[in-house]
Amino acid sequence: AARLPKDEADATVKGLVEEREAQYSFDLMWLSGGLGEKVKMDVVVTHVSPLQPLRGRLVISTTGLYFQPFSNVTARPFCALERRVVGKVLPRRFMFKQVGIEDAA
Repeated sequence: AARLPKDEADATVKGLVEEREAQYSFDLMWLSGGLGEKVKMDVVVTHVSPLQPLRGRLVISTTGLYFQPFSNVTARPFCALERRVVGKVLPRRFMFKQVGIEDAA
């Protein structure tokens, strides 16, 4: 990719990253709702923090929200929120695009 023009190199790297992220799946053993808990949505997202954006997988189930980062730079392998503690979900901007949401509990 180093000898390709910038646009082609960016597209090649983006394709490799997306392929690698598609290989990771959320570990369903982390679901805390018991046998009745069902996965409603499973998407690749970016967790935005002041220091660095963190790519990972967001799973929304019947009883909670779960975020599993692709890298192991965090102390916990995943983050879980029960749906009952989520007050409101508000739209947010990131990189000048209306693409984010925020838990306003």
